[in-house]
Amino acid sequence: MSARTPLLLGLATACIAVALDQLTKAAVSAELPLYETIPVIGEVVRITHTRNPGIAFGISFGMMNGWFLTALTACGVAALAVYLIRQRSQGIGKMIMLGLILGGAVGNLIDRFRLGEVVDFLDIGVAGYRWPVFNIADSVVVIGVGLLLLVDRRTSDLGRAASYRDPDGRRGG
Repeated sequence: MSARTPLLLGLATACIAVALDQLTKAAVSAELPLYETIPVIGEVVRITHTRNPGIAFGISFGMMNGWFLTALTACGVAALAVYLIRQRSQGIGKMIMLGLILGGAVGNLIDRFRLGEVVDFLDIGVAGYRWPVFNIADSVVVIGVGLLLLVDRRTSDLGRAASYRDPDGRRGG
């Protein structure tokens, strides 16, 4: 395996995430009028075409939306790209996770540049509670961050177990 393989897989993951995000947003925008809903699995899963000027899951910063949020997102994307490149020796798994985060950020950034807001459409609810409408980009960011946290937690736990010494001075692990 080449030393560049993990980085290339991370970048490929980001590209796939952006493509899937943009294709689904284009399809929803072309086929479903704004604020219209189509049930997919009863009322549990619906496609609802909305727009979000704020950040993920409908969180808004009022006057700080718009170009400020676009600039902030662009800075975050640049920082993520540099981080991904610098972490290229960390292995395939970490590169894929970082690629998911980068791809999701880029997918929403494209919307911000193009529309000034983000197209959302995944509408999920159970027992009278509805999650804020979101999109593929939001999903892959959450999956990437969740997996990174899970892996980091497991690695931290393994590191602590390996460095543990019992009362007799023997190493644990």
